[in-house]
Amino acid sequence: LGQVAWILLNGWLYAWELEAEFMVMLDNRFSCDHQLKFVKNHFGAFFTFGAGAMALELIPFVGPWVFFATNACGAALLAERFHEERKRRLESERDLEDESSSS
Repeated sequence: LGQVAWILLNGWLYAWELEAEFMVMLDNRFSCDHQLKFVKNHFGAFFTFGAGAMALELIPFVGPWVFFATNACGAALLAERFHEERKRRLESERDLEDESSSS
């Protein structure tokens, strides 16, 4: 019970740790405040990815050796998903601005 609670309570922090470099590179989120706001807005993704990643790394013998690398790849894929989401949002905002300026 304690390990499950540990994973659920700290998984989102582990995902944040894995995603922090991507947040700086892709979105220029240098400060902790900007990153925390982003994490709060995407808490479900951070919670589920982090809990799963942390659980895999807690598997004796295999976890730290195998799943450390796969979790890094998973973090990159999650960062790509966030980047694509941001790109779509910016494109839709640009389209709305174009429509309002042409009217």
